[in-house]
Amino acid sequence: MRNPIYNSGGTIDCEIEISPGDWVPFTASPDDVELRGRDVYAEALEAGPAPYVAPVIPAITLAEARAAVNAERDRRMTSTFVFAGKGFDCDQASLARITGAATLAGFAMGAGAPAGFMRWHGGASDFAWIAADNTLFPMDAQTCFAFGQAAANNQSAFIFAAKAIKGMDPIPADYATNADYWP
Repeated sequence: MRNPIYNSGGTIDCEIEISPGDWVPFTASPDDVELRGRDVYAEALEAGPAPYVAPVIPAITLAEARAAVNAERDRRMTSTFVFAGKGFDCDQASLARITGAATLAGFAMGAGAPAGFMRWHGGASDFAWIAADNTLFPMDAQTCFAFGQAAANNQSAFIFAAKAIKGMDPIPADYATNADYWP
């Protein structure tokens, strides 16, 4: 047995030699079901194990914490979002395309495109958006415009959720894993 050190559970971590020169990690406990384990524990106690030292979690600055919240916000707001019961990609490139299509839809509505007219975009086929599950989702101009609004509202919800988290004192350690903080 070598290198005994107490661990956070009160038992002793050490190494035991299983064959000449072949050392493996071992946790020795006075309650071990095996006699050999209890013997290693007694041997480790005799050797005088090093005390347990809790790991030091480095403190981060408020600026670093806020940057981490922003990174989590960005990760969340670029995932899929739901519109009319369907999931849609919302990464930066997808969001730019959604914004462009919604703008075009707004112009088509301004020019008089009626609800239900699927060729409002000027193409030779009905307008449809590809959902995250790779199915086509047909949209008239009014639906496409509402789709753009939903994407913008999704972005806004994450931005304001992150603002609220960054306004907490202190910023909660579980901000990335606690769904209560996010839309």
